[in-house]
Amino acid sequence: MKILKSALIVSFLISCSSEIKKPSPPKDVVPKTKLVSLTKELLLLESHVELSYGQLNKFYKVLDQSSDYLFQKYDISRDRYSRTIDYYASDQDKMTSLYQEILDSLNIENRN
Repeated sequence: MKILKSALIVSFLISCSSEIKKPSPPKDVVPKTKLVSLTKELLLLESHVELSYGQLNKFYKVLDQSSDYLFQKYDISRDRYSRTIDYYASDQDKMTSLYQEILDSLNIENRN
């Protein structure tokens, strides 16, 4: 997904420079528990779509349409999600913590 890949790139670039001022959280920052759940589902969706549709042009169309359902399910707009991910990506520890919680959640689900 474009948003997630952009966030990862921004996170990497920011982590390489200690001189960049870290932003304040957005006023409408998505609560972390909701962010973990939504991001996990978006990552799983992206993996499924990527495996199912090998062609890049089909992949992005299907992913974009399918992810709309998840944003509605969590009552979060794409813009709000993007602002929140940008905020997390500005701090390597926050981003690492987010992905660690997602990984932990997936590991728990896998055991059950």
